[in-house]
Amino acid sequence: MTDALNEKLKWGWGYDALRAPQRQAIESALAGKDSLVILPTGGGKSICFQLPPLVGHGPTLIVSPLIALMEDQVQSARQAVSAAALHSDLSPQHQATIVRDYQAGHISLLYTSPERLAHSRLLSDLMLRPPALIAVDEAHCISSWGHDFRPEYRQLADLLERLDAPRMALTATATPQVAQDIAAQLRLKDPVQVMAPVHRANLKLSCLARHDRRRQLSDLIEARRGQCGIVYCRKRKDTEELADWFKAKGHRCAAFHAGLAAARKKQTLNAFTHDQLDVVFATVAFGMGIDRPDVRFVIHAAMPGSLEAYVQESGRAGRDGEAADCILLHSGQDIRTAQFFIDEENPSDERRQSLERALWSMVDFARTPACRHQQISEHFGQQLAGNGRCGASCDVCSGALDTLPDQEGLQIAEAVLELVSGLRGRFGRSHIAAILAGSKAERIRKWKHHQLQLHGRLRRYGEKGIMQLIDQLEHHKLVQAGQQNGYPVIELGMVSLDVQAPPALVVTVAPAQKSSPKTTLRDRDQQLFETLKAWRAELAQARGVPAYRIASDRSLKHVASNRPMSRQELLAIHGFGAVKVDELADEILPLVAQTE
Repeated sequence: MTDALNEKLKWGWGYDALRAPQRQAIESALAGKDSLVILPTGGGKSICFQLPPLVGHGPTLIVSPLIALMEDQVQSARQAVSAAALHSDLSPQHQATIVRDYQAGHISLLYTSPERLAHSRLLSDLMLRPPALIAVDEAHCISSWGHDFRPEYRQLADLLERLDAPRMALTATATPQVAQDIAAQLRLKDPVQVMAPVHRANLKLSCLARHDRRRQLSDLIEARRGQCGIVYCRKRKDTEELADWFKAKGHRCAAFHAGLAAARKKQTLNAFTHDQLDVVFATVAFGMGIDRPDVRFVIHAAMPGSLEAYVQESGRAGRDGEAADCILLHSGQDIRTAQFFIDEENPSDERRQSLERALWSMVDFARTPACRHQQISEHFGQQLAGNGRCGASCDVCSGALDTLPDQEGLQIAEAVLELVSGLRGRFGRSHIAAILAGSKAERIRKWKHHQLQLHGRLRRYGEKGIMQLIDQLEHHKLVQAGQQNGYPVIELGMVSLDVQAPPALVVTVAPAQKSSPKTTLRDRDQQLFETLKAWRAELAQARGVPAYRIASDRSLKHVASNRPMSRQELLAIHGFGAVKVDELADEILPLVAQTE
């Protein structure tokens, strides 16, 4: 069966062979077994449930949380297999037609939501042609321990009991605890555990102390002008203000959040997927269903509430396997904002404890000077191969951060704590950093703090570096964030230097202006690549589909460098299956021949 699976994969999607986890998941489904599939973003989860119907296994029912996610996967699947989605955006007549087509055997992949299964006669309609496989996508939504908990998912186990079919639960982000909860909540029977490493070496992870958000974002985005990126913000207002500011600077960008009108959200999503926007400033509402493969950077303008959320959001970069940057800007204010959101949810005690543990795992990740990829792997119960370091795929391992000797770190801690103590916890982080850096600004002179003995003591690290050092001290609980008269301040923490000397501290900020490495082509091949991109853009516009649906950048680069001259040679190009070759060869091959 393995050869048949690979043949169908090549015919439908243009890939030579299934990855080992994909094959394991598919073969489990074909054997009638339940499975729990945990593959990182870009790991090919959808193939696991889209391919079985092509080898005669019968139809697949896919439960999915978002309309955008359903529609995106339907478009992708239709190059190889008949697919449709049932959701509230369709008229009753259109929905009835889809159900009739499914029952008649004309649809092999049927997508729907847990709400539609619960509040319609769909289950009864499905029983007239029972699915051979039930796939629950984004399965972490079922777990109250997960970061995207959706109560509607808790109904699925009872609903799916009426359909006697193996179940496949799929997610990109699940800690061992969440994975166990998914299996229990969906009542998976002795599920086959399918797990791929969460580590993605093409993603360069960096964490930077945030001190001037707009200026830092400007430096980062200007260095990547013209590249495709997503900037995640915690507040809706921030997305609109930043989008307006960058638009005025000439960037093709837009804001996206849940509070926008449906028409505007759809317009922004379509513009982004059709390569009419380079950057979207978004809240987490811009998430699942975003399948553009050439996202070259994801920047978090503020710290997410959990490491799971960070991994899922940053994982939207580099889905094509090419190098991409994932940059996290963080400050102590993010912790207070996250606590506010937790309080707003008014969760149960168990849920609150889960959310707060998740938050502090995120804080530890941002502030701990250890391999970022290894920290993520350990969080998800895995280990990096080798010595537990990624090589050069994060700011720590690449040497972009300087780590002080223990004695120097201790001297810095002593200076900061002495100043905080002397100021009696009445001033904020930036004010303390300014004093230690030797600033003579009006705000320093007003309080006569330029006359303090500690004024300028840490001048060589600069204000920005000192603020990052203060974050490190807060991480080690030597200082803590507080409030006085409604203003944020820095106070002495719960740990004393007499009890615990801090380990080595990160001192300098990575040279954030460096853009990610790019795949280079020879001048002649670059010219053909640009010609192919222009052709793709025209064809995509004519068909009303995203450009990457025609062919990915990676595939076009392979065409440009390998210069296929026949259908058979084009079939050997990554991403070109028999269906795509039949459809596009007569247009691509002449373009290649013209540049010979």
